Amino acid sequence: MLLGRSTFGGWLRERRRMLDLTQAELARRVGCSEITIRKIEANDRIPSRQIAELLAGMLDIPSAERATFVAFARGRPAPSAPHPAGPAVQGVPAPLTRLLGREQAAAAIARRLLDEEVRLLTLVGPPGIGKTRLALHVAAELGPQFPDGARFVPLAALADAQLVLEAVAQAAGVGADAGRALADQLVDALRERALLLVLDNFEHVLPAASEIAQLLTHCPRLTVLATSRAALHVRGEQLFPVAPLALPPPCGPLDAAQVASSPAVQLFVERTQAVAPHFALSADNAPAVAAICARLDGLPLAIELAAARCRLLSPAALLARLAELRAALPAPAQGPGDLPPRHRGLGPAVRGG
Repeated sequence: MLLGRSTFGGWLRERRRMLDLTQAELARRVGCSEITIRKIEANDRIPSRQIAELLAGMLDIPSAERATFVAFARGRPAPSAPHPAGPAVQGVPAPLTRLLGREQAAAAIARRLLDEEVRLLTLVGPPGIGKTRLALHVAAELGPQFPDGARFVPLAALADAQLVLEAVAQAAGVGADAGRALADQLVDALRERALLLVLDNFEHVLPAASEIAQLLTHCPRLTVLATSRAALHVRGEQLFPVAPLALPPPCGPLDAAQVASSPAVQLFVERTQAVAPHFALSADNAPAVAAICARLDGLPLAIELAAARCRLLSPAALLARLAELRAALPAPAQGPGDLPPRHRGLGPAVRGG
């Protein structure tokens, strides 16, 4: 039913025409305004769950497929549909930890990427804010909705912006021909592919932004999701600022339940339990945990690195030493060894916080 379509608006328009309905007729049957149908078909509006369910009935969607239909209409993955094992998620790393506190941001990013008018979306924010983690989550969720799937291109290790197209070609499975310009080969290979391309850590290779813009110009079905500390500054780019995780309320006495409702605290507790399985948030340690998360400005990376210290330190002891930790030089032993070197030390992550 939904295969081969990257947006709900385009699918709805074709289905309506197939049933020989005008926008006005469909709106009347569903019980909404004609302008609502027009905006949904133009991907300018996400239908409410109620309208999506009414559309499913009016468009004769089989009962077994209605949950998938409503999820697609709302820009979210189907609740019970597994991701295909084919090209949809090929090349996108699978994180070993779950995403916390980013549900609204992930849904908003997904909606924008499913809009046919959005070809280049850049997640911007300071180091440690969680841009890469958020992009990986969105790519894994949206990959099945792009006929040619999603590909992940890590750029942090590149020493030269001239290597970006080579990295894109490798991720997209495009073989290089020494006799032709690589840009031309990529255009030929990707021109007809409906692909989501994730370009991670683009701030290291900003001079290559114009090459990506040219690729998008010549490949109308290509969509790029970039992560960067700075905008790419090319035509057609749209920005999505990534915010820190929400903190507990800053004033007044807080009980453990109030502190536990904060996504920043939830991340701290989960990562602490990974190194100290018996740790639990309590009335005694909740104020210190809340203060730690606030002191780290809700930065996910800084919170994870601080939580790793709780294998040996209590939250109160960690809070007392946090000023020293903020100024510490990077030490590989401070964070997981499989993190990039720039993310292993707490000092670099929060010195500017």
